[in-house]
Amino acid sequence: LPEELLVRLGENETVDLGTIALDPGRSLRGRVVDGDGEGIDGAEVLAIPMGAEGLTPRRAVAGAEGEFELRGLGAGPWRVRPSADGFAAGASREVVLEDGREPAELVLSLVKGLEVEVLVLDGAGAPRAGVACFLQRAGEGPSSGVSGESSTFLSRFFSGSNTTDAEGLLPLGRFEPGTYQLRATQGFSSAERQVELVGAGSARLE
Repeated sequence: LPEELLVRLGENETVDLGTIALDPGRSLRGRVVDGDGEGIDGAEVLAIPMGAEGLTPRRAVAGAEGEFELRGLGAGPWRVRPSADGFAAGASREVVLEDGREPAELVLSLVKGLEVEVLVLDGAGAPRAGVACFLQRAGEGPSSGVSGESSTFLSRFFSGSNTTDAEGLLPLGRFEPGTYQLRATQGFSSAERQVELVGAGSARLE
């Protein structure tokens, strides 16, 4: 972990801090592949430190064969997650980095999944605008459905673009097949139900 050095300076005082040695950190290498095992050019890999203060997330972009290298990682547990345009957001992997031990290369898989959109109607069957919708895999925490990290969701949230339009429609992004909970909220009102995503292509949830 990064070390802090407390220095007190008086007015017009100069202090020699000596030599400060920086830890070069550790590297984590691997590949991002599709369902056929082919590398995904341009895939993004994000590493987020778990429970460690002073460490910042690291990001890498995969090369033509899907190869990537995350550099400058501190020792400890990291959560690594891949993403790429046209693919469902990949499941995260937990990796523990130790001093003096080279970590094994990772193979991170992404699938095309389904392009999901939501249509929200009122009791009379008319489109309802301004409804926030969330899709989460059953048993997991909430997700905006955006194929990316929480920063993407937050930017959409504060700009209002994560709510249904005048036609009651909201694209959620790509998801892997599976069982999910769909939740719609507007003001103090909310509704929730379980949905099943199957196959490939696209799906509209109402």
